[in-house]
Amino acid sequence: MGKQQCYQSLFQSTGDNNVAFGFQAGKKLTSGQNNVFIGYDADAGTPKTFQQTLLFGAGAVGVEIIWVLIGNDNIESTFFKRKSLF
Repeated sequence: MGKQQCYQSLFQSTGDNNVAFGFQAGKKLTSGQNNVFIGYDADAGTPKTFQQTLLFGAGAVGVEIIWVLIGNDNIESTFFKRKSLF
């Protein structure tokens, strides 16, 4: 767990059941529930209220609710082993 992890998402937001791992992960979240932020600065974009959103990777920024994001704008390819529903 990183220093200042969960800063906003667990202590200063009005939301419930939010999880954050990584330095400043989830720091901009103001409300919402059941969100997961994993990685350095994985964070809420606009809106700053999320529900059931999963963000993985350094600098991953969410822009939708009920969403899964893997990586950031610098990721060139994403691979899944075996069959995928994508």
